[in-house]
Amino acid sequence: MALDPNGNAVAVWEQYDGTRTNIWANRFSPTAGWGVAERIETDDAGGAESAQVALDPNGNAVAVWEQSDGTRVNIWANRFE
Repeated sequence: MALDPNGNAVAVWEQYDGTRTNIWANRFSPTAGWGVAERIETDDAGGAESAQVALDPNGNAVAVWEQSDGTRVNIWANRFE
């Protein structure tokens, strides 16, 4: 989870769907509370894990994780505002 000075937060986590592990994220705002969780990785080649997230001072988030493609493990990222 990452938190900015204004109290906004972004949480990322791993969630198993019965076939593979996916990466999900959700935003928190002090005025609106938690939003709707969304899957932020969409490559179904293999399971994803070790998600981390950071926020910049403007509230932009970058999440990174590792994911197997069946042959090797790659590093993936997703930026969202």
